[in-house]
Amino acid sequence: MIKNFAFMLAAALVAAGASGIATAQTQKHKLECAACHVDGVGKPVPTAQCQTCHDPKSFDQNYHLKNGKANPHVSIHYAPETVDCALCHREHGQSQNYCEACHADGLGFKVP
Repeated sequence: MIKNFAFMLAAALVAAGASGIATAQTQKHKLECAACHVDGVGKPVPTAQCQTCHDPKSFDQNYHLKNGKANPHVSIHYAPETVDCALCHREHGQSQNYCEACHADGLGFKVP
């Protein structure tokens, strides 16, 4: 039964085509699903794949951004290379502010 459901879901996704589930960014850059989902459509996107387009060296490397707000990509709690992009960023859904789990006082992060 589960295999049948998985097959029907996969067929529905294929029938919907890329535009049916694509996001504004993937449409803007004319990316196919496999451009990000290198391990297969529906599988999580590894951070290394994100970094093929989003160079981590292009991010501000200071604890505070130029606007004075805390930099979510640089933390005293972890090395940036140890955290998956998908911890906060959701291409097909609402992104989450992982830092808010503890910093509910609002460090002013808005996750794109």
